[in-house]
Amino acid sequence: GYLSILQEELDQQLNPEQQKFFSRSLTSAKRLTALMENLLSITPIEKGQLSLQREARNWEKIVEESVEEFQPMAKEKSLELEWNRPQKSLPRVLVDPLRIREVLNNLLNNAIAYTQKGKVTVWCDYDDQQKMVITHVKDTGPGIPRESIPHLFRKFYRIAGPLEAGSKGTGLGLYISKAIVTMHEGNIWVNSKLDHGST
Repeated sequence: GYLSILQEELDQQLNPEQQKFFSRSLTSAKRLTALMENLLSITPIEKGQLSLQREARNWEKIVEESVEEFQPMAKEKSLELEWNRPQKSLPRVLVDPLRIREVLNNLLNNAIAYTQKGKVTVWCDYDDQQKMVITHVKDTGPGIPRESIPHLFRKFYRIAGPLEAGSKGTGLGLYISKAIVTMHEGNIWVNSKLDHGST
């Protein structure tokens, strides 16, 4: 929080290199916060004690705010983070705003962290048949090996090889995300192909 305030106050006084280091410090602090939140979420999830405070919310606004929060991280990696607003208005969604943002943050963080060039695109649409709002986070990263996909949402699972080497994660983000989405009576899945990115 203090870093954010300092950045706003000092932004015009810092040279480009100082701004770069400041931005990296802020990104690292956010990552550490996310890691702590993930670790603190595990015990109540496994004991079935994680409770949701659900309320009808504007889903488009929640997603847009999450995307905006990750623009500095994308900019740091020279990636485009694109938010495509829905063409039609979406129904309000019954969510716990705090918990569901944790899911969005995990997905956006992964997409940016594993993408070295290109862009991350986020969009939402409404499936009339399933009566569900579907949110897509698509990257132009290296993709996920087919044999790893069934294990992605397991606790502490990390993909071996080059993908693991480029990650500072703990293998908790997707596990927690799946638990939270399931508690919301939703689904989470991945479509991916090596060298063709992931959604």
